[in-house]
Amino acid sequence: MLLVNGMSANEPPPVRAVVGPHSGKAFAGFLLLLWLAGCAEQPVIRKQPASVSRPAATAAKQPPAKSGKRASSAKEIPQVSASREKSPTLASPPVVALMADADKNRASGQLDNAAALLERAIRIQPRNAELWHRLAAIRLEQHQPGLARDLARKSSLLAQGDPVLREKNQAIVEAATHALGNSGDTPQR
Repeated sequence: MLLVNGMSANEPPPVRAVVGPHSGKAFAGFLLLLWLAGCAEQPVIRKQPASVSRPAATAAKQPPAKSGKRASSAKEIPQVSASREKSPTLASPPVVALMADADKNRASGQLDNAAALLERAIRIQPRNAELWHRLAAIRLEQHQPGLARDLARKSSLLAQGDPVLREKNQAIVEAATHALGNSGDTPQR
């Protein structure tokens, strides 16, 4: 039997692992990444309908807005309906709860609390046009017509497939512009 480097000719050479000064750290990092990838949640992708068609009859069935003495201008401040038949952006359960709380606060005259709740809902669901509209209506009631007008315009941009909401937003824009015209705070554009 012939020995070469202390091994016989019939034995296969031993398998040597490539071991470097950082190979243990790299392997531990790889295991950490695998573990984190297994713990991560998959993103939820919600598809929004391209447009929601509303028959003309449903718009006529809506109850007329209540006339309150909160409006400071000649135009009536549009009231926000508590429940809509369909919304282009479906609200998640936390957003629905925040909207309901905001409606209660608004009805009891706590406009600051209602606005804060809607702002929180907007942070959860920033592409919900209804939230922006409701906040615009509250800002108009709070005598902040410039902000109300800007919020209503933002809502209209998001409500491309909702002509009813766009009309409500236009009413807020007109009321805000009228209020700005009466106060002399008309912006230069």
